Amino acid sequence: MTAANALALVRERTRRHISVVMNDVDALGIALACATMECGSLLELSHDRLVATDAERNANRLKLTCDEFRALFCGAPGTSATTTPGIVTRRDLAALQAAAEALKVQDELPETQEMHASIASALQTTLAEPAQKAAWQTPRGRRLVMLSVLREDDADALTCLRHVLGEVVGSDLRRWEDQREALRDSGLDLMHVSETLAAVAASV
Repeated sequence: MTAANALALVRERTRRHISVVMNDVDALGIALACATMECGSLLELSHDRLVATDAERNANRLKLTCDEFRALFCGAPGTSATTTPGIVTRRDLAALQAAAEALKVQDELPETQEMHASIASALQTTLAEPAQKAAWQTPRGRRLVMLSVLREDDADALTCLRHVLGEVVGSDLRRWEDQREALRDSGLDLMHVSETLAAVAASV
């Protein structure tokens, strides 16, 4: 599956299940939210009542699948679902640069740094491996790992994590599960998560 194919699937599902016309960034934001813990609260925070109601009612149909996650976010750097292959305009480059800058700015937030620290602690053995460490050291990679830990479904969370980092060392799996349970118990920082979803959606 290509990034363009994945975005087309998201677009079509949104058209079918949301009664308001949505642009691609908003459609992708909804798909990400529908796959995330506390999706109802996230949808209510980031969308008007009609859209939030439609999305929550159809969350299982709208949520971003693991294959779509990989196609949209885990391709070669600079790959975009919204540009024609081989043709990159100045506007495309500007949009990608703006999205990258937004991720860097978010990295400086105390909430982001706290989340990164807890994830790094959970994945300490995996992140000691060269390839996994390199992926984690980029703002985009850290943000995608964050989206993985926030996935509602346990199996999906681990699948998406592997799409981002590659193989996960087995000794980290228990700590990864404990991290997810701690998030469920404490509740999400909804504003921070909503801003993260929006930033990642805008980067496609």
